Amino acid sequence: MKNLLIAALLLSLTGCASIVSKSDYPVRITASEKNVNYTIKDENGVEVATGQTPDVVTLPAYDGFFDGQTYTVKAEKGDKKGAEILDSKIDGWYLGGNIFVGGLIGWFIVDPATGAMWRLPDNVHVNMK
Repeated sequence: MKNLLIAALLLSLTGCASIVSKSDYPVRITASEKNVNYTIKDENGVEVATGQTPDVVTLPAYDGFFDGQTYTVKAEKGDKKGAEILDSKIDGWYLGGNIFVGGLIGWFIVDPATGAMWRLPDNVHVNMK
Protein backbone atom coordinates (compact mmCIF):
# COMPACT_ATOMS: atom_id res chain seq x y z
CA MET A 1 0.00 0.00 0.00
CA LYS A 2 2.85 2.36 0.84
CA ASN A 3 4.46 1.80 -2.59
CA LEU A 4 1.14 2.51 -4.29
CA LEU A 5 0.82 5.81 -2.42
CA ILE A 6 4.38 6.80 -3.34
CA ALA A 7 3.74 5.97 -7.00
CA ALA A 8 0.51 7.99 -6.97
CA LEU A 9 2.29 10.95 -5.38
CA LEU A 10 5.11 10.86 -7.95
CA LEU A 11 2.62 10.62 -10.81
CA SER A 12 0.69 13.60 -9.48
CA LEU A 13 3.85 15.71 -9.52
CA THR A 14 4.41 15.21 -13.24
CA GLY A 15 2.71 16.65 -16.29
CA CYS A 16 1.33 14.30 -18.88
CA ALA A 17 2.97 15.99 -21.86
CA SER A 18 6.30 15.91 -20.00
CA ILE A 19 5.99 12.14 -19.73
CA VAL A 20 4.96 11.22 -23.28
CA SER A 21 6.09 14.24 -25.30
CA LYS A 22 9.25 16.32 -25.65
CA SER A 23 10.35 19.94 -25.75
CA ASP A 24 12.73 19.89 -28.72
CA TYR A 25 11.65 18.68 -32.15
CA PRO A 26 13.48 17.68 -35.33
CA VAL A 27 12.13 19.79 -38.20
CA ARG A 28 12.86 19.01 -41.84
CA ILE A 29 13.71 22.12 -43.89
CA THR A 30 12.96 21.94 -47.63
CA ALA A 31 12.58 24.43 -50.45
CA SER A 32 11.07 24.50 -53.92
CA GLU A 33 14.63 24.32 -55.31
CA LYS A 34 17.55 22.13 -54.27
CA ASN A 35 20.58 23.27 -52.28
CA VAL A 36 19.06 26.51 -51.01
CA ASN A 37 20.82 28.33 -48.18
CA TYR A 38 18.55 28.96 -45.20
CA THR A 39 18.67 30.85 -41.93
CA ILE A 40 16.32 30.32 -38.99
CA LYS A 41 15.72 33.08 -36.44
CA ASP A 42 13.62 32.84 -33.30
CA GLU A 43 10.94 35.37 -32.37
CA ASN A 44 13.59 37.55 -30.67
CA GLY A 45 15.54 37.82 -33.94
CA VAL A 46 18.34 35.53 -32.73
CA GLU A 47 19.81 33.27 -35.41
CA VAL A 48 19.43 29.69 -34.21
CA ALA A 49 20.34 27.64 -37.30
CA THR A 50 21.78 27.92 -40.79
CA GLY A 51 22.34 25.36 -43.47
CA GLN A 52 21.42 24.14 -46.91
CA THR A 53 18.23 22.35 -47.94
CA PRO A 54 17.21 19.66 -47.55
CA ASP A 55 18.20 19.50 -43.90
CA VAL A 56 16.90 18.59 -40.45
CA VAL A 57 17.38 20.83 -37.43
CA THR A 58 16.30 20.28 -33.83
CA LEU A 59 14.53 23.28 -32.33
CA PRO A 60 12.91 23.99 -28.97
CA ALA A 61 9.15 24.47 -29.22
CA TYR A 62 9.01 26.91 -26.31
CA ASP A 63 10.34 30.36 -25.42
CA GLY A 64 9.59 30.36 -21.71
CA PHE A 65 6.85 29.66 -19.21
CA PHE A 66 3.51 29.37 -21.10
CA ASP A 67 5.23 30.82 -24.21
CA GLY A 68 5.53 28.86 -27.46
CA GLN A 69 8.25 29.70 -29.94
CA THR A 70 7.81 31.17 -33.43
CA TYR A 71 10.61 30.94 -35.98
CA THR A 72 11.22 32.68 -39.29
CA VAL A 73 12.85 30.53 -41.94
CA LYS A 74 14.46 32.59 -44.71
CA ALA A 75 15.94 30.96 -47.79
CA GLU A 76 18.04 32.39 -50.58
CA LYS A 77 19.62 31.08 -53.77
CA GLY A 78 20.96 33.57 -56.27
CA ASP A 79 18.28 36.18 -56.89
CA LYS A 80 15.48 33.95 -55.55
CA LYS A 81 14.28 34.33 -52.00
CA GLY A 82 11.59 32.91 -49.79
CA ALA A 83 10.41 32.91 -46.20
CA GLU A 84 8.06 30.88 -44.03
CA ILE A 85 6.88 31.07 -40.45
CA LEU A 86 7.38 28.01 -38.24
CA ASP A 87 5.01 28.33 -35.29
CA SER A 88 4.59 26.12 -32.24
CA LYS A 89 1.17 24.74 -31.36
CA ILE A 90 -0.32 23.28 -28.19
CA ASP A 91 0.62 19.60 -27.84
CA GLY A 92 -2.43 17.32 -27.69
CA TRP A 93 -0.91 15.42 -24.79
CA TYR A 94 -0.90 18.63 -22.76
CA LEU A 95 -4.62 19.15 -23.28
CA GLY A 96 -5.94 15.62 -23.03
CA GLY A 97 -3.33 14.01 -20.85
CA ASN A 98 -3.48 16.49 -18.01
CA ILE A 99 -7.24 16.09 -17.76
CA PHE A 100 -6.81 12.36 -17.06
CA VAL A 101 -3.32 12.01 -15.56
CA GLY A 102 -1.28 15.14 -14.89
CA GLY A 103 -3.88 17.22 -13.12
CA LEU A 104 -3.45 20.83 -12.10
CA ILE A 105 0.28 20.55 -11.37
CA GLY A 106 0.90 19.22 -14.88
CA TRP A 107 -1.48 21.76 -16.40
CA PHE A 108 -0.13 24.89 -14.70
CA ILE A 109 3.45 24.10 -13.63
CA VAL A 110 5.31 21.08 -15.03
CA ASP A 111 4.38 21.12 -18.73
CA PRO A 112 4.58 24.93 -19.11
CA ALA A 113 7.93 25.03 -17.28
CA THR A 114 9.50 22.22 -19.32
CA GLY A 115 8.05 23.40 -22.63
CA ALA A 116 6.36 20.03 -23.17
CA MET A 117 3.01 21.77 -23.67
CA TRP A 118 4.21 22.91 -27.13
CA ARG A 119 5.05 21.05 -30.34
CA LEU A 120 6.53 22.01 -33.70
CA PRO A 121 5.52 20.74 -37.15
CA ASP A 122 7.62 17.95 -38.65
CA ASN A 123 8.65 20.07 -41.62
CA VAL A 124 8.65 23.51 -43.20
CA HIS A 125 8.75 24.08 -46.97
CA VAL A 126 9.95 27.41 -48.39
CA ASN A 127 8.68 28.46 -51.82
CA MET A 128 11.33 30.38 -53.71
CA LYS A 129 10.32 33.44 -55.79
